[in-house]
Amino acid sequence: MVWATIENLKRAAETLNFLTEHGIGSLEELSERCDGAAAATARVKADLRTAEKEMERLTLTMKHAATYRQLRPMYDQYRQSRDKEKFLRRHESEIILFEAAARELKRLGAVPLPAAQRLRAE
Repeated sequence: MVWATIENLKRAAETLNFLTEHGIGSLEELSERCDGAAAATARVKADLRTAEKEMERLTLTMKHAATYRQLRPMYDQYRQSRDKEKFLRRHESEIILFEAAARELKRLGAVPLPAAQRLRAE
């Protein structure tokens, strides 16, 4: 019983020291500070969600840009070939991937194609 009383007095003293150090003299001031901290936390969480969405967009853009750059020479060959049907049958999956990457880059607003270094920097 005595031990509990001593511990409670220690906690009360720590709390009083904290309040004094931070210039909090009333329950209203403490409540205002808590509300301010809660508002700041909400702003930081919203900023974090925004940053996460932007990172997801950049990751997708980088993925599609890499596919686009890798398959562009083959797609150029396809467009220049005389027998497009034959070329398409041999390289259908690559052409489909290239066209899908081009559509997604356009949807993401990455036209003209951004430089890979700039994407990494962002």
